[in-house]
Amino acid sequence: MFAFQLLVVFFIQGCYCVQLNDFYPYGQSHGDHIVPTNDDGSSIRVPISTSFPYFNQVFRSLYVNTNGAISFDETLSTYTPSAFPLNGNKKIVAPYWCDIDTTKGGDVWYYETNNQDLLFKATDDIRQIFPEQKNFHAAWVFVATWDHVAFYGASSTGQRKRNTFQCILITNGRHSFAIFLYNKIEWTTGTASDGNANTGLGGTPAQVGFDAGDGHNYMAIRESRTPAVKQVASLSNVNIAGKFVYRTDTETVKDGGCTTHTGGKLTIFPRYVTMFGGTILSIGGPCVEATDNISIMFRNKPEVITCTFFSNTAVRCITPMMYETGDVNVTLTVLHRHNTSVFTGICTFVNPANVKPNLNRIKPEEWKVGENVTLKWEELPFEADTIAIELLTLTKINNTLQLHRETYVARKLPLIPKHVFLLPSSGQAAVLRIHPEPEDSNQDTSLLPSGWSDVFVMLPPDEKSLLSACYDWDDREEKHRSLERNQIDTCPCTITQARLDISRFNPDPHCNTLDHNIDNDTSINCIYHVGALQCLRMAFPGNMGHDNQCCYNSDGKLIETNVKTFGGTANRYHYKGGAEDNIPYLSNIYDDVVPYMYCCQYPAHYNLDLDTCQRFLRRRPPSRCLGYIPPRSASSRGDPHLVTLDGLDYTFNGVGEFTMIQGKDNHLILQARMEQFKDKHGNLKQASVITSVALRCATIINSRGNDTNIESIWTSVTCRYPNIAVNVTAMAKMININIVIAGNSLRGSVKGLLGNFNGKQNDDLTNAYDKILPINSSLDVIHHKFGLTWQINASDSLFTYPVGKTHHSFQHVDFKPVFNVTDQCPSNVADVCGDDQACRFDFCTTDDTSLAESTRIMTDEIKVMTEVALPACGEPGNIAKGYWNFTGKSANLLCSENYISNGQTLIICSDDGQWSVINTTCELKHKSFNKMAKWFDGQCHKTKANIINVSLDKSFDKMAKWFDACDEISNFTHGYWKVNDRSADLACIDNYLTTNIVIVCDGDVDHVK
Repeated sequence: MFAFQLLVVFFIQGCYCVQLNDFYPYGQSHGDHIVPTNDDGSSIRVPISTSFPYFNQVFRSLYVNTNGAISFDETLSTYTPSAFPLNGNKKIVAPYWCDIDTTKGGDVWYYETNNQDLLFKATDDIRQIFPEQKNFHAAWVFVATWDHVAFYGASSTGQRKRNTFQCILITNGRHSFAIFLYNKIEWTTGTASDGNANTGLGGTPAQVGFDAGDGHNYMAIRESRTPAVKQVASLSNVNIAGKFVYRTDTETVKDGGCTTHTGGKLTIFPRYVTMFGGTILSIGGPCVEATDNISIMFRNKPEVITCTFFSNTAVRCITPMMYETGDVNVTLTVLHRHNTSVFTGICTFVNPANVKPNLNRIKPEEWKVGENVTLKWEELPFEADTIAIELLTLTKINNTLQLHRETYVARKLPLIPKHVFLLPSSGQAAVLRIHPEPEDSNQDTSLLPSGWSDVFVMLPPDEKSLLSACYDWDDREEKHRSLERNQIDTCPCTITQARLDISRFNPDPHCNTLDHNIDNDTSINCIYHVGALQCLRMAFPGNMGHDNQCCYNSDGKLIETNVKTFGGTANRYHYKGGAEDNIPYLSNIYDDVVPYMYCCQYPAHYNLDLDTCQRFLRRRPPSRCLGYIPPRSASSRGDPHLVTLDGLDYTFNGVGEFTMIQGKDNHLILQARMEQFKDKHGNLKQASVITSVALRCATIINSRGNDTNIESIWTSVTCRYPNIAVNVTAMAKMININIVIAGNSLRGSVKGLLGNFNGKQNDDLTNAYDKILPINSSLDVIHHKFGLTWQINASDSLFTYPVGKTHHSFQHVDFKPVFNVTDQCPSNVADVCGDDQACRFDFCTTDDTSLAESTRIMTDEIKVMTEVALPACGEPGNIAKGYWNFTGKSANLLCSENYISNGQTLIICSDDGQWSVINTTCELKHKSFNKMAKWFDGQCHKTKANIINVSLDKSFDKMAKWFDACDEISNFTHGYWKVNDRSADLACIDNYLTTNIVIVCDGDVDHVK
C-alpha cells in the first residue's frame, strides 16, 4: 500500500539530529560484526535467533547491505534507488538507500541482541511512540549502523562528506518495529546515479522507506528521491529530530508519528474500556510538550477532563463513568503557547458483563449485609503507594438509575492484595471500586484510575428486609407493561441447538461452567443459576427491549424454571441495552436480577416457604422451548464444497468473485472471492479455495484470508444481525463460511450459490437466469451452467482491492478445475480422510494435508448442524395444541400451556426415513372448579374499607383438598379467576375491589395469600 509519510520539522539548539550518544551502542568496541569494505556489497546471510514479522510474512535471516538497506531473501546490490514498489520480489528496509562505497571511507556494523538493557531501551522506545503497545515487551533487537560512510565516485573533496545513520529492528515475536536514527547526512547521491563528485548531491537521491516485495505494498517518506532527503536528520515522524519509528508486521507499515495540525486523528489504547470508567488511556496523534495544557471530552459528558504528558507523542487520560456502551466520540484539545489544536478519535465503552473484574469476592454467595466479607485482587491497573476502596450502590435518584458512591470500606490501605470488612447496609445491589488514596479529602475521586468488582446483589440482613423488597418490586411492576409469554422468543430445547443458533442467541457471560479457568473460591459464574451447565441470552434485544435467558443442565436440556429450580426467565431489560430507558447491564441488574434473587433465591437462606417466587414468575415468565424452530445453516468448506440452506451438498471450483447469497431486497449480500490454490512450493493446482469474503447486512464488511506463511493461523469472526449470523473462519490457506438464519426468516427470499431456501432441494441449483439444473448434474455441468452464472461484475462488487489490483485481476472465467479425482489420490488418503468424500476430493486435487483435514472437520460440524435442524424423516404430523421439537434423529412432543400429553412424547426417525408410531395427544390439564367459586364468594367488595385478607385457618383445608386436582376455576359473583399455568389471580369486576389473592397448584402444597 502506497503511503506518504507526514513529516514534522521542529527546532532545537545545536544539531538538528540524533546525537551519537543516543544511538544504540555500536562499533568494534561493542563487539559488532562488520561488513567487509566494498562497493555495492553486503554481509553474508545472517541467520537470526527469532522470527521477524514483516508485511504479514516472517523471516529467519537477513542481509545488511552496504547501500543503506537491510534485505530479506536476497542481497541488494542496486546502487541507484528505484521508486517503490520494486520489481523482482525484493523485500527491503531502507533507512537510507543510496550508492555507498566504504572503500572511500566509513564502516557498516551489525549485531543482534537480547541484552536486557537494550531490550528495556527498545521496549521504552516502542511504548512511548505507540500508545496501543502499552504492554509490549521487546524480545529481540537487531542493530545495523552505517558509520561515517562515503559515496561512490567521491573526489578527494567529496570524501569529506559523510553520512551516519542507524536502523534498529525490534520484535516480540508477534509485532515488529523499525527505528531509523540519523546523526549526520551530508550527501544523497553517488556519481553513478548522476551525483556530483565533490558534493554528493544531484542525480537520483536516496530513498527512505519499506518495500514488501509483492509489487503493491510499500511506504516511502515524502522526501525520498528528492534533494530534500538530505534534511532527513532534522525531520521526524515522532517529534524528535532525526528519529523515525514504524510498525512493520502488518499488511501496511504503520506510522508512529504525531502532528501539531488541528483536526488530526487520535490513536487510543486500550480501544475497549469498561463502562464504569477509571481506565488509563494512552493517546497518540498530537505532538505535545510537558508544558502544554491537555484536556479531553467524551460525547454526552459535560466534564472537561485534564490529561497528563507522557512523552512527545503520547498523553495519558482517565475515562469517566458512562451509562452507555459502544463507540463514543472523544475530543482532545492541546493548548501550546496560546495555540489550540483539536484532535478527534473513538473510544469503545464495553458492557461490564464482558469485563473481567479486577477485584474478586471470596465466597460471593455468602455476602450478607452486616457480616464480614473478604475481597482480594492480583494486579491493579494503576500504581499507588496506598489505596482506598469505595462501595457504590445501584439506586434511582430522581427516577434516574445510577451508581451512587455510598461509603468507603477502606482508606489508606497498604498494597496487600486482600481486605476484610463489614458489608454496609446500603441498597440491594452494589459494586466495589479500588483506586489510589486521594491526596486530600476534597479531591474528586471519580476521575482516579480505578479497578472494579462485579456488580453484586447483597443478601439482606433479615427476612423482613427481603420480603419488603420483593413485595415492593411486585407493586412497582403494576405500573409497567406486562411481559406476556407469547411475546418472548422461545428458547432452544437443547444446549446443542442453542450453541448452533448463533443468529439468535449468544453465551451468557455470567454462566458458563465450561470455562475451566474458574477459581471456585471467588467465582461468580452461574451464581444466579445454581446447577446450570450454561446459560444463553438473546443476541439482540426483543421488540420490547426485553431479553430471554435460556439455561441448560448437565444433560444438555433446558431447565424449566419453577419455585424449586433456577433456570432462565424473561427479562424486562436486555443486558446489552437497546431501549431508551435501558442502561446497559445496570437496568437488567436492578429490574430483573435483584427481584429474582430477593423473591426466588434468597428466601431459602431464611428457610422461608412462601410464594414470593411465584410473584416473580408471574411478572417474568419462565423460559420455555415450546414452538422453537431450529435455525437453518448454509456453508462452504475446502475446495469449495457448498451446502445450501435446504441441505444440498455440491462442489463448485470457480476462480473469481461470486454471489453466495443475496436477499431479494439486497439488504443481505454475501460475496466470496475464489482463487486458484497454490501448494507449499507455490505451484498452482487445478483447484480453488475461498480467500476473501464481503458481506452487506446494513453495512459492508470485508474479510481477507491471511496471505502469510506464519504457521498455525486459525482465526474466526462472527458478524451478527437480527436473525442472521455469518461466521468466517480462516484456516489452512483458505476461508470457510457458515451462515445461520433464524427459523423461517428469509425463507423463499434469497438466491445465489447457497440456494433459494424454500424447503426443497430439487431447485437449489437455480442459476442466475432462473434456469433450474437437476441436482444430480455432473460437476462439469454445475460448474459451467450454474456456478459461473453467479459471478459478479465490477459494479456489484462489495470488495476492496489492493493498490494495483482491480475486480478484473481476480476473474478467470476459463479456469477448468479437476472434475474427476479417482486416479490421482495420495496413498494415505484413507488415513487422512476416512470416508469423507469432500476431504478425499480436496486431498486428491491439492495434495495438501492441512486443507483436507480442515475440510473433514467442517464436514463433521455440518452434520451436527443438519441433524439438529431437521431429521431425514421430515416433519411428523401435527398434534393439536402441541409442537414437535427436533433433536437429531428424534423429536419430542411439547404441549401448549395448560395442556399435557397422554402418551409417549418421544418418536424416533428410523434409517428407512420413517417416524416411529405416534400415539399421543395433548389434553387440557384443568376441568371444572365450581366449589372454588363458592369458597371465595364475597371476597370482592365495593370499598377498600371492607376488604379483608384471606386467612389460612381450618376453612382452607376444604379448598386444599379440593384444589389438589388443579381443575379449572369457574367465575363467580363480581369476580373471576385469571389462570396462568399453575397459579391463578382473583380479579374483580363491576368496580369491586379485593386484596391481591393468588392460588397456586404445585402438586404438593397449595397456597393462598
